[in-house]
Amino acid sequence: LDCETSGVMVFARQALGASFLSQAWRERKKVSKIYLAKVHDWPPWNREKQELGRIDLALAPSEERLKWKVCADGKPSSTNWKVLDGSKKESPILLELQPVTGRTHQLRIHCSTIGSGIVGDSLFGLGQAEPQRPETEQRLYLHAYKLCFPHPESKELVEFVAEPDW
Repeated sequence: LDCETSGVMVFARQALGASFLSQAWRERKKVSKIYLAKVHDWPPWNREKQELGRIDLALAPSEERLKWKVCADGKPSSTNWKVLDGSKKESPILLELQPVTGRTHQLRIHCSTIGSGIVGDSLFGLGQAEPQRPETEQRLYLHAYKLCFPHPESKELVEFVAEPDW
């Protein structure tokens, strides 16, 4: 997870488990991740009332240190998205994001390219503050909500969920 992203993450306690999980992630074997994010503007929803979709934008390292960018000859990068709550006119829109690929800052770049970026994203978004929160409590509204993967020993799928505190 990015430093600023909250939510569930997994750590292996043994080398064998770490190796198994690394391979599962690399090969995308039965691994799924779901994130929640808040955005102020999501044109597919705001303008077209589209409730779900897929973003396919290739990404490559930027000239700026630690940043990535959309680039036609970059690595393929895909994110499925769904609007969970866009009912309040002045409130941020709540999105469910499911990365199909796992590129650095993928969700943040995809949200920034399609809409206003994730609320509080000072790296790729517009850095919008959450209107109801004081400046000292600002944060990135990107949360790793659900993580599902095969258990290293039993090979059964396990699922972990962490509700956001917002």
